[in-house]
Amino acid sequence: QEWARFRQVVVNCVLATDTMDQDFWDERRDQWAICFGENATAGESQAHKNQKATIFMEYIVQSAVTGPSMQHYQIFIKWFRRRILQSHDRASDAGQSNEFDWFQHELDRFDKLILPLAMDLDKCGLLAGIGREHLDYAMQNREEWEQKGQDFLRDLMDRISNGNKKSGLFETILEEEEEAEAEFTEVLGSESAYDDMGSTHLSKVGEMAQV
Repeated sequence: QEWARFRQVVVNCVLATDTMDQDFWDERRDQWAICFGENATAGESQAHKNQKATIFMEYIVQSAVTGPSMQHYQIFIKWFRRRILQSHDRASDAGQSNEFDWFQHELDRFDKLILPLAMDLDKCGLLAGIGREHLDYAMQNREEWEQKGQDFLRDLMDRISNGNKKSGLFETILEEEEEAEAEFTEVLGSESAYDDMGSTHLSKVGEMAQV
């Protein structure tokens, strides 16, 4: 029985990494509302605790997948840039066009996935200040992306169209990222609420399931 439960949790967590499936995401939010919403079903049975721990773990997996969007804008941009470069690389290798409305796609992603996810994690109260930090950064990033996203994309696409791997474009960008990250880390300092994020998340899962 425990093995079957463990297997189902692992399967659910793997499926939770698919943040592009809107139907799956809607189903997860319905399950979250049952466990943690304003009209959450009350219950202290082991089955109910297991259900809460499972859906919470799925949310943590999704927050890990979308993590850069809920951290400082510089971190968000770093990983978003790499997503675009990876997409461009795959399209080039396949001889395909890489035309895509990244700007609107990211706005929709914030509105339909990132912000609802961050709001749920904050409201549940299980992550203390980290949940609020997730949400604050997500809202700030959404606003900053709306203001700066098109200029950022225009500059990046110009660089991509004028360069390739052989000319050192990707290596140059990675070097620029390292320099910017060093400066960013120095400004913020080494201490961050994110240092203990993983251990905090897992401890809360254990508490709910009484593992």
